[in-house]
Amino acid sequence: LKSTSTLSDFYASRYNVSFVGRPFPLSEAEQHLGRLSKYGFNLIRLSVTWEAVMHSGPGIIDDEYLVYVRDVVRVASRYGMYVIIDPHQDVWSRFTGGDGVPAWTLEAAGFAVQDAAAGSGSGPIHDAGCAFLHQHYDGGGGGGGSPPTMAWPTNYGRLATATMFTLFFAGDEYAPGVEAVVSSFAGYDDHGESIQHFLRKHYSAFLSAVAEILKDETNVLGFETMNEPSNGFIGVDDLRDLVMPAPFLHAVSGFDSMRLASGEAVDIEYYSAPFVFDSMVTVNANERSCWVDSSRDIWRRVGLYDIDSSTGERRLLRPHYFHRNVTSNDDFVERYMLPFFGEVEQAVTRHNQHFVVYAAPHIDVMNPSTPNAPAALSADRFGWSPHWYDAATLLLKSYSRWFALDVDYKLPVFSPFLIDKAFRRNLHSLKQTGKLSESKGSLHVIVGETGIPFDLETAKAGNLKEQQKARTDDEMASAALDRTIRAMESNNLEYVLWNYVHDNTRVNGDHWNGEDLSIRSDGGNRGLQAAVRPYAFAFGRHGRIVKERFDLYAGQYRLSVEVEACENFPTCSDENGKSCTRSSRSSRTSHDKAVNECVGASFEIFIPSYHFDRSTNLVTFKSTDGEIIETKPLEQKVVWSVNTCQGAELVVSGVAGM
Repeated sequence: LKSTSTLSDFYASRYNVSFVGRPFPLSEAEQHLGRLSKYGFNLIRLSVTWEAVMHSGPGIIDDEYLVYVRDVVRVASRYGMYVIIDPHQDVWSRFTGGDGVPAWTLEAAGFAVQDAAAGSGSGPIHDAGCAFLHQHYDGGGGGGGSPPTMAWPTNYGRLATATMFTLFFAGDEYAPGVEAVVSSFAGYDDHGESIQHFLRKHYSAFLSAVAEILKDETNVLGFETMNEPSNGFIGVDDLRDLVMPAPFLHAVSGFDSMRLASGEAVDIEYYSAPFVFDSMVTVNANERSCWVDSSRDIWRRVGLYDIDSSTGERRLLRPHYFHRNVTSNDDFVERYMLPFFGEVEQAVTRHNQHFVVYAAPHIDVMNPSTPNAPAALSADRFGWSPHWYDAATLLLKSYSRWFALDVDYKLPVFSPFLIDKAFRRNLHSLKQTGKLSESKGSLHVIVGETGIPFDLETAKAGNLKEQQKARTDDEMASAALDRTIRAMESNNLEYVLWNYVHDNTRVNGDHWNGEDLSIRSDGGNRGLQAAVRPYAFAFGRHGRIVKERFDLYAGQYRLSVEVEACENFPTCSDENGKSCTRSSRSSRTSHDKAVNECVGASFEIFIPSYHFDRSTNLVTFKSTDGEIIETKPLEQKVVWSVNTCQGAELVVSGVAGM
C-alpha cells in the first residue's frame, strides 16, 4: 500500500502514480518470499489495488504494474507458495483516509478531490470534514502530536466513504437518476451512465485485467471479492444518530456529515479516545464544500435535506431514508453483496474457470458481527473469507493475559482460561458463517486477515534500555499472536497473517495510518515465536484433522487425525500376514509400499527447525489409545501415512519456546 505519512505530490500525482515495487522491489522478491517459505508459509494474500491498476482514468490499465504482479507471483511459485489476489481497499481510497480506489471515482461522483489552485496542500474532502486523513492531522481538539490510535476507521461513517459505498452497492436505488460525471475524462464517451453502473463496470474491468495476466499461473488459487467493503449509509436507522458505535474524534451524525459537505461550519464534540471527551471544536470553519459545486450534492438532490434560502439552515427531511429494505447484515449481504459476488466471479473466471472466488463479507461499524454466507453461493466456485482480530489488543494497542473482548457477546472477558474459551467459541461461530445449508454443506472458510499490532506500549529502539524494552514488547506481541493462532488451530481454520511490510520500521510502522502489524521490521523479524509453527500443510482427500495444537510454552506439537469412509478401503496385510489396519509410516520402505495399497490417507507436516532441533528431537506416532506405534528422528517435513479407522496421533516434543 502507498504511504499515508507524507504529502509530497499526494494530490497532483493521482493520475500518474506508480505502484510498481509494492509490496517490495522485484529484485528483492527472492529474498522476501524465500524467507517466508523457509518459515513454513505456503500461501500469500497479495494486495492488488484498483488504483494501482487503473489510476490514470476509467479503463486505462497500467500494464507495467500488471507485469510486476505476474513476476512476483512467479517468484512465489518457485518457492512452492500459493497466491490469493486481494483487491485491497480501506475506507475507499487514499483520498478519503485509506487506500485502494482511484481518485477519479470520487470525481465521477461529484467530489472535489483537489482545488485547482491548491498545490500540494490538503484537499476539500479533508478540510470540510468529509474524511479524516492522517497526513493532515492538526491536533484535533487543540493538542498536537500524532493522530489518536486507530483513527482511520472513523472514515467508515464519514460522508465521503459512506457515500461512495452506498453508490457502489445501491446507487440506482438510493441515488436514482444520479449519473457519473465523466466530462473531465479525456476520450471517455459513455455519457449518461448511472454512477452505480459506472463504478461496478470499471471495478470488474480492473479485476478482469488482473485475472487475464495471471490466468496461466498455476499457483494462483483465486481472488477475493474486495477487502472489508462497507454498507455505507445503507441500513442506517436515523441520520440524526452518531455514525460510530462509540464517540471518537469528531462525534458526527450522518446529517452532520451532509451539513459539513455542503459547506457549513458545525460545532462538534471532539473525543481524543473512545468516550474520552476533549472539547467542542468547529469543523469546517472555512465553510468549504467537498462537492465540486452545489449541483453535485447527491443527498440534497435526492431530497434527504434542503437549505433554507433565507437563513441558510440545513433541514433534514427524510431521516429514515436508508433504513428501508435492510434490517440486518444478512439482509445487506443477500440484497446487495450477492449480485456483486456474482459479478466478480464472472470477471475472473472468464479467464480461468478454476479460479476460486473468496467472497468477503462487509464491515458494518454499527453492527460488527460477521454475516452468514449467502446460501445461493456454490461451494464449487466460491470460498468465504471473513476477518478476525483480537479486538482489545488491536484497538487499544495493549496486550493483557487477563483481559480481552468477546466479540460474540460484546462483553469483556477476564482470566486466560475464559479468554481462550471465548476466542475458540468466537472462531467456531466465524467458521459456521460459511455454512450454506444441510444439503449444500459449507464453503471453504479461510480467515483472510488476522494479526496483532507490534507497537504494544510503543517501544522505539534507541539506546540499550529502549532496545531491551523492544525485545520485551516483541515477546509480549508473540504471546498475543500465539493466543489468536491457538484459537484458529482449535477450529482447524486456515488463516492469513496481516502483514509483511519489507520497509517497516519501529518508528514509522507500516507507513500507513499509524499501523504497525508487520512481522518484518528494521531488517529483522518479529513475532516468529508464534508465527512460525508446525502444521499439516497437505493431506489426502480421505484424511481429516481432528485436532491440531502447538504449545509454544511446553515446546510440544500434537496432531490428531482420522480417516473418513474407512469402509470403502480394502482389508490388507503385510508379508507376514499381519493385519496392517493399525499401521502408520512416515518413510517409503518396501514394506510401506505394500501397506500403501490399502492406506487411508497421507499427511504432510511441516516441522520448523526454528522450534525443534532435528539432531536431538524425536517424532512419535501414537494410536488413539496411547500406544506408541513408532518413534523416529525428526525431519523438517514429515510424511505420515495413516490407514487406521480408529484415528491416530503424532507428537513432537522439543524445547519450550517462551
